[in-house]
Amino acid sequence: MKSVSKLALRSIYSKPGRSFGVVMISLIMAFVFVTGSLVATGNREGSHNVVERMGADIIVVPEGHTEDIESLILSASKSSFYMNNDVIPEVQSVEGVTRISEQVFLMTLAASCCDSQVQVIGIDPESDFTVTPWIDTSYIDNLSDGSVIVGSAIGVGDDHTFRMFGKEYDVAAKLDESGSSMDYTVYVSIDTTDELLEAAAAAGQGILGEVDGQKVSAVLVDVDNPDDVGSVATRLDKIDGVDVITADSVSQRVSASLNPSLSFYVIVLVEFFATGTIILYLISFITIRGRKDEADAFRVMGFSARFIRRLFLAETFILTSGGALTGTLIGVLFTALFSSVIKDSIDIPFMTPSVSVFAGLALLSFVIAAVTGPVSAFNTTRKVCPEFINE
Repeated sequence: MKSVSKLALRSIYSKPGRSFGVVMISLIMAFVFVTGSLVATGNREGSHNVVERMGADIIVVPEGHTEDIESLILSASKSSFYMNNDVIPEVQSVEGVTRISEQVFLMTLAASCCDSQVQVIGIDPESDFTVTPWIDTSYIDNLSDGSVIVGSAIGVGDDHTFRMFGKEYDVAAKLDESGSSMDYTVYVSIDTTDELLEAAAAAGQGILGEVDGQKVSAVLVDVDNPDDVGSVATRLDKIDGVDVITADSVSQRVSASLNPSLSFYVIVLVEFFATGTIILYLISFITIRGRKDEADAFRVMGFSARFIRRLFLAETFILTSGGALTGTLIGVLFTALFSSVIKDSIDIPFMTPSVSVFAGLALLSFVIAAVTGPVSAFNTTRKVCPEFINE
């Protein structure tokens, strides 16, 4: 085996142009496989996670703002809209409603106001059941004294603070990654919103929409019996001036957005695999058929057909393995470094895959790209190096 490897490496070094072509084809195949599969996996996990993270069975919003709240849930878009808080007791009194929690979308902040551009949402810590369950438990304190909860994508200082309107706010907790707008949101207690609004006014930052202590943006509803969500939503929809969004409708929109995206990735991967395989086959066919005299010379020197086939396949495997390894590493690095850019550039939720998923997909991509070369060359080597010279 050592002699096969040595001869294969010498042959590779003697033909750098031919070798470079095979390496580049394998590199591109591995890169496309690993980036495409990682992005598709991130989209799938992010989309499923969004429905999970919604937490509420039903969301009640001001009339005409259904698309705004769905966009806010499903992407990193920002919104601000309000309705009078007298809707809260009306929602609470509807038959089938178990618990509720209100939220206030204070404003869409300009990048100049804060450490980073974010959406600010006021929540009631006492009644909330959609935000606090997703807090990173290794990073938590009480949401009091003007402290805030931040999404996973929000930069936090070493002293666990976040700057808004020239003021430092203690960060009480940081949320786990969700793949949705929660990652770019700062949550404050509703009780401290007046203070925040005053700070915004003092800093000269505009507020989108008229908001005061009598306004809410959304009322999140939990239903005791999941089978009753539809009937409860129908009863809630009878309240004047509101629209109703259910978790099922969000899930359907997620599926409608996700399925075409996944189909696109599958088509691209299949096309690249087919194209790469054909190109590698043609390269192998041309180069190995052109080495028939070399194979005959080896036979005259006493080398077996099996040894020569192993030599040619070893060359191909070394080249495709090198290209596959390089392409896989570049793909993993690219996806890891630009995951935030990918998240911002697509219109469906995206969550960075876990380390184990990264490793598994990277290994799979490497194996596919590395093995494709020898498999493509196998049939040609048998024809060039038959078992008997007179075949």
